Amino acid sequence: MHVTRALSENGYPLSLVRKQISRRGRPAKPKRVFGATVVLDYLPKLSEKLGRLLASFGIRATFRSRHKLGSLLSALKPQRSPAERTNCVYRVHCSRFSQPTAYVGKTVRSWGTRRRVHATSIESGNREASALAQHAIDYKCAFDLSNVSFLESDDNETKLLKKESIAILKSPNLVNRNSGVGICKAWTSCLSLISYRKRLS
Repeated sequence: MHVTRALSENGYPLSLVRKQISRRGRPAKPKRVFGATVVLDYLPKLSEKLGRLLASFGIRATFRSRHKLGSLLSALKPQRSPAERTNCVYRVHCSRFSQPTAYVGKTVRSWGTRRRVHATSIESGNREASALAQHAIDYKCAFDLSNVSFLESDDNETKLLKKESIAILKSPNLVNRNSGVGICKAWTSCLSLISYRKRLS
């Protein structure tokens, strides 16, 4: 045949050429039609047997891995300690009074660095450093800087400032001197109402 001779002359093995030509004459296998499809977790050895069994009943089985690459990589990612947290809004409590008092602040540096600044300001009597330092010095009380709550985070400093302001407006019994950057009056009213209800609860 011309096709066989042409392929052979171009370097194709004669056995491969004949095998492919012989396949052309075979009738195509009928495509299997399934009445339903199920998705199951993949279990080595068992899934293959289950797939064949379901196929005999006209059910197609597709299998998925319970462990995806993304989850495995995130599990390997080292978790940052609280002291290493950056670009965050935080809250610390002063328990001197019968009703818990707190301070909400933000830091773009690590919390460990910000915590040291707070502690140094209190020790040196620097009341102007922050409302936290002023409250601690005036009332001779201590904020639990080792027990911090992280409320928000954002790498964008403008957004972080807004999130700090919202956290201040939402939190009752704060020692903060102001409410941070300006926020739309409609939001201010809503957040003030939330704070008021928290004080009542």
